[in-house]
Amino acid sequence: MNKERLVVEDLSVKYHKGNVEAVRELNFRVWDKEVVAIVGPSGCGKSTLLNCIAKIIPPGVAEVKGNVFIDGESILDKSADTGHLKKLGYMFQRDTLLPWKSVKDNVILPLTLRGVSKREAESIAKNFLEMVGLSGFEDKYPHEISGGMRQRVQLARTLIYQPEIILMDEPFGALDAHTRLSMQNLVMQLWHHRRSTVVLVTHDLQEAITLADRIVVLTARPATVKNEYRVDIPRPRDAIKLRNDPLFHAVHDKIWADLADEVRKQLNISERQPP
Repeated sequence: MNKERLVVEDLSVKYHKGNVEAVRELNFRVWDKEVVAIVGPSGCGKSTLLNCIAKIIPPGVAEVKGNVFIDGESILDKSADTGHLKKLGYMFQRDTLLPWKSVKDNVILPLTLRGVSKREAESIAKNFLEMVGLSGFEDKYPHEISGGMRQRVQLARTLIYQPEIILMDEPFGALDAHTRLSMQNLVMQLWHHRRSTVVLVTHDLQEAITLADRIVVLTARPATVKNEYRVDIPRPRDAIKLRNDPLFHAVHDKIWADLADEVRKQLNISERQPP
């Protein structure tokens, strides 16, 4: 991992509504084929950070300072070439499937928008649906399948145009514990196969340790980087068996202490015991 794919440099974001400072002079970088998890207290600015990287904060909503670089090219500069944004894929927490389209048609949408013929797109989609375990569900509609299956459709749709950098904003947060673990294992399998660069925002520390090579801990709002941790647990990993690994618990305890400290600050809670 000797090539920088993504660099966030002195990023600050202040929303005009309520004069809310979400991010302050935040810096971090992501290397090629690396999986980086972003964790922090609730409401600290994690999603704002991803939205800045994806350049989807509407003009006039917030004041954005600093810069974001993809492969050395600025994406926040108004005169910047937006071609680098095509390297990004974004998977949201809530599924954004179109309810009037079938599973297959939802998955091929990114390809057809890029001018790929429907016949070719359907051939490609067949392979991706097999990869995420949805063969036989091509003609179902979103309301006919479970929440976990809808997230698999979203994952296939995100991967189908082979983005070089994948942004994931708490993609499994709404799933039950068993389905979430299954999805984590699926993501690890697909990552091992494709080796994309991934930036994952999650509130689930166990998920962060399971999936990531490195974890960036953010402070309470306004978010800046509090600490970074390498996850030196060998791959491939199993999301369930990993919970019994001493290395897992060692990393977990260190990051948990950081997060607990920031939550106390956020809630203005003293460490002193009440009389």
